[in-house]
Amino acid sequence: MIILPLLVAAGAAAAALPAPSPARMLPGYTEPPARWTSVDEVADQVRCADRIERVRDVAGQPRLDRTPASPERPLMIAAVDKRIDDCAVLQMHGDINDVRPIPPANPSAPLLQPAR
Repeated sequence: MIILPLLVAAGAAAAALPAPSPARMLPGYTEPPARWTSVDEVADQVRCADRIERVRDVAGQPRLDRTPASPERPLMIAAVDKRIDDCAVLQMHGDINDVRPIPPANPSAPLLQPAR
C-alpha cells in the first residue's frame, strides 16, 4: 500500500519536467551529414596524403607549408596531369620533384559552365 503513493508522487514529478527537445535527444541529427560516398574514398585520401609526403622526403623536398597561396605570394604550377600510384598531385613549375596535394574544392565557390 505504500508503493501506490510513491508511484503517484513520481508521476506528478515527471509531469512537471519540461519535455526534452529532439535536438537534445538526438544531437547527431542537428546538422545535415557531410557528403560521403564510400570507405574507399576516405582510404584513398589517406593513402595519397602519405604517398605525397614520402615522395617529397625521397626527393629532398621540405615538409609542406599548409598556408594557402595569396596574390602577394602566388604558387606556380605546371599544367600537367601528374599521378603517383594513382594519386593525383600538383607538380610545381620549375621543379619536377616538388609535388603537392590538390586542394579540396570549395563547395560555395561559383562554378564555371560552358556557354550553350
